[in-house]
Amino acid sequence: MPYDYTAARYGYLAPTQQDVFSPVTYRWKAPFVCYVNVAASTNVVIESPYGTGRAQLFVYRGNTELAGGQLMESRKSSQALEYLTASVTLNRLLLQPGEEIEIRLKLSRGPNFVGLESKWGFTAFTGAVYVSAGNTLPLDSFSVEILPELPPGGALRLQELLPDWSQKDFVKALVGL
Repeated sequence: MPYDYTAARYGYLAPTQQDVFSPVTYRWKAPFVCYVNVAASTNVVIESPYGTGRAQLFVYRGNTELAGGQLMESRKSSQALEYLTASVTLNRLLLQPGEEIEIRLKLSRGPNFVGLESKWGFTAFTGAVYVSAGNTLPLDSFSVEILPELPPGGALRLQELLPDWSQKDFVKALVGL
């Protein structure tokens, strides 16, 4: 399932650039050739009287899986809720203009199911603040950071390298040499 909740606004930081995140597809789109760091986490509430449940986050580019976070597994319990925090990070990923990054959550039952029943439930992407054993769990997050280094085939942005001078000051500097 895609990482698909953006209605909660606590802790929300809007993208610093227009049209890079789509609240419809829940994907981040590269505006130009760049290196990025990707990080995401979410809390999953698992309830299963018959065994364990598993949760794992993945980073996708289009339909290609690029990285998976640690597989989290709930403990076998009666009717108690189990809180799992699944996360994934991917560093220095090279993206071309228009390529999209998506976070997906994969859920499955664990190997310790008892009997023929495979009934279990989960809650994810609620935007809720969870407290487990007196500890506040981290908020759901999906962040993409564009790295400042120049990628192969990337555009060199001279306006970021040159000082902010007027034409008059620039000519004076050249004449002064």
